[in-house]
Amino acid sequence: MMSGLKAQYWYGGAVALAAVLGMSIAAPAMAADKTKITLLYPIAVGGPLEGVINGLVDEFEAANPTIEVDAVYAGGYRDVEVSARAAIAGGDAPAVALMEATQMYELIDLGFIKPFDDLAKTPEDRAWLGDFYPAFMSNSKDEAGKTWGIPFQRSTAVQYWNKDLFKKAGLDPDKAPATWDELIQVSKKLQADGGADWGVGIPSSSSWMYQSIALQNGVVLSAPDGKSADFTNPAAIEALQWYADLSLVHKVQAPGVIASGTLPQAFFEGKFAIMWQSTGSLTHVLENAPFEVGVGMLPGNKRRGATAGGANFYVFSAASEEKQQAGFEFVKFLTRPENAARWTVATGYVAPTPKAWEVGQLKELAAKVEGYAVARDQLEFSDRMFATFSQGRTYGLLNSAVQEAITGQNSAKDILTRLQGEADAILAPYNK
Repeated sequence: MMSGLKAQYWYGGAVALAAVLGMSIAAPAMAADKTKITLLYPIAVGGPLEGVINGLVDEFEAANPTIEVDAVYAGGYRDVEVSARAAIAGGDAPAVALMEATQMYELIDLGFIKPFDDLAKTPEDRAWLGDFYPAFMSNSKDEAGKTWGIPFQRSTAVQYWNKDLFKKAGLDPDKAPATWDELIQVSKKLQADGGADWGVGIPSSSSWMYQSIALQNGVVLSAPDGKSADFTNPAAIEALQWYADLSLVHKVQAPGVIASGTLPQAFFEGKFAIMWQSTGSLTHVLENAPFEVGVGMLPGNKRRGATAGGANFYVFSAASEEKQQAGFEFVKFLTRPENAARWTVATGYVAPTPKAWEVGQLKELAAKVEGYAVARDQLEFSDRMFATFSQGRTYGLLNSAVQEAITGQNSAKDILTRLQGEADAILAPYNK
């Protein structure tokens, strides 16, 4: 095939010759320039995510030859944010990034993202916006109903447990604790009779698990409009104190802050009999645990509850309109039922649409393998994660507050009372 430059020279010579002969010749069709877009994405938990993404990119480019995708693994969620900000500041905004769903209000406030409603040009596009689970859309739409993010790498926390230790302790290996009280009782028995170092491990390096515990006690910690927090609600205070008391009073959890990233390995080594962890770790846990693993919903108190975490696709307003539209097509491709299903099979993340769960391999897997449908079914009891304007500041305060409580530095009431005042001051400009 001729390059564009060679084709131009050939055409110029041919025209000259045709003029001598009294003929005319049509201009050749030149290859259209490709629209090149960048996707920034994280790998936040175990699993072969990079290979899956690259395979999907190859298939998209084959089906869309005028679009070229540069899929850039940028590290964890925080790294993706830093990379996106740097690219925007440098005048080379990515078309799409996979970033935490809780950053939606902050990204809106910064003017970084464009609503998907503005990119949905056809009735089919607008119908697609309604395909996703409502629990995931609670951190993807604003209070007015405008869609700013599309769920993809989404998850809830679930309970994983070591069935061997349950059997050794004389417990039913197929039954997880269903209430807070049961969790404490079962954990004590696992330590006394099962030989576990600790009955339960609940990560505390961030506030995600606390948000689920608060929901189990009947409170969502932030308002739907992102303008206020509800830290001094008695249910929020009770929930944080219960969380801290698992180690401080009941002695069923290791003292100090437990990091989410290192917990699975400690679970594999038998140090924790029960682990709360993202369903995004499901495939990794099932493939690497040296014992049979149980997977179940989180327990409840006043109700069951698990906040819907993970990441959304965002399209950046600083990208050209051509790149925005190409990014929109790429997001639609990745969330097709067959592609979302493949992502779930490979990782354990929750396929974000009911249609994906009807696709061959995922449908079969959910029916045959314990655990794959747990987080999907738990969406019935899910609600939004903590998300506000100035999210970086308010969420940082909440994370620190959880660690302060877990390490016994102050009571939950004192911590959350102080935190409420700090959050109110941060969010005051948005409530004028």
